[in-house]
Amino acid sequence: MAIGDFNEIKGNHEKRRGPPRPEISFADFQNMIQVCDFHDMKHHGDPFTWTGKRHSHDVACRLDRTMDNNEWLDQYPTSHVEFLELIESDHRPVITTISNDVNPRQGQFYYDNRLSNRDGFIVAINRGWNRRTLGNITNLSTRLKECRKAISHWKRSNPSNSREEINFLKLIDKAHSDRSSRQQIQCLRHKLSCTYANEEEFWRVKSRKEWISFVDRNTKYFFATAKSHTARNKLYSILDDEGNEHRGDSHIG
Repeated sequence: MAIGDFNEIKGNHEKRRGPPRPEISFADFQNMIQVCDFHDMKHHGDPFTWTGKRHSHDVACRLDRTMDNNEWLDQYPTSHVEFLELIESDHRPVITTISNDVNPRQGQFYYDNRLSNRDGFIVAINRGWNRRTLGNITNLSTRLKECRKAISHWKRSNPSNSREEINFLKLIDKAHSDRSSRQQIQCLRHKLSCTYANEEEFWRVKSRKEWISFVDRNTKYFFATAKSHTARNKLYSILDDEGNEHRGDSHIG
């Protein structure tokens, strides 16, 4: 994590008023950000932190910032930044709150498309879709609700934890030591490869990085990006109709 006055901007979109700068002038700062895998931390307030004059123009730029990489954000996923008002200085004060306080939500339904090829999964969906409910109401909302119930019930009877499967299938080395047949070893390798692919596909979809090739072995990257996405979309506070601020999940709820 890095915080401070970097005295540089990423592009003309981080500059108000005044003539535009040539794009090549941003190259060094952009390269540093890319090499360090830096991203701007989630923030609120006006991020244009410096105001001043350049020749005859009043200019505002985003010079002060807090940046973190995915590995750091994995440790402190609820960290955020607040930019305060310009008062005494020509720079806005920047407050960075470092936090790993996450309140997991229980019982939220997620559809996992890895399961579509598992035995009995499609049957469970069809059963939920065609189920008759009280009063025989079969609108779309009711059908989806019944499908979610059927999928949840099926998953309880058919565990699909890829991590546990991977640990179990790493018995290939032991199979060599036990002089198992070549066919048994090849079967284990095939199953392990499929399970790795399932694990990666899960994090690929969750991280929403559709542009990365499916064959790349980037599970750790997908995992970090998914957590980064979750942290940056978290609501830290809301204002009610009277302008009062409420923080924390319980108060926001």
